[in-house]
Amino acid sequence: MKALEKGVLFRAFGAVLLLAVFGIAGCGKSYSRNEFSQLVMHKTEAEVKSALGEPAWINEGKPVTWIYHRKTFDAANQNKEDDKVSLIFAPDVPTGQDKVIDVKFD
Repeated sequence: MKALEKGVLFRAFGAVLLLAVFGIAGCGKSYSRNEFSQLVMHKTEAEVKSALGEPAWINEGKPVTWIYHRKTFDAANQNKEDDKVSLIFAPDVPTGQDKVIDVKFD
């Protein structure tokens, strides 16, 4: 094989590898609405962060609201991806810790 052909093949392989790495890095887990609700309902902020990572946005008002983008899909609507999902936190009476009390899909 000529040196020029080896160089072209090497660059092509490198480009494919780079695209694969960026493709995998950009893909987060996507959940059905039901799976997502089961994952987060009645969980503390620390438990949610452990399962999903940092939210895209946090509103510290009352109630505390966390926003995640493109984490869920609507299985009842041809698996249409939800743009955002909001987690509503409120104090849990027995423990005093904020826990997810509601999930809103948009």
